[in-house]
Amino acid sequence: MVKYLEEWKYILQVPPEKARKRLHYYTRIWLDTNAHSLHYALVGYPARKGVASQIIAKITGHKKLD
Repeated sequence: MVKYLEEWKYILQVPPEKARKRLHYYTRIWLDTNAHSLHYALVGYPARKGVASQIIAKITGHKKLD
């Protein structure tokens, strides 16, 4: 997904309050998608591999499984 280390540093080497905005910019410009799609991909992969939904909810910070 992130092709070059420099691109990854571009996202991560900022204060936490700016990292979210920078991630949204990166995904929109360089990956031609949005961060919400990446979130679904992150959740979908372990779900397809059979990881328990309680664990996925914990990883994503959700309190409810629905």
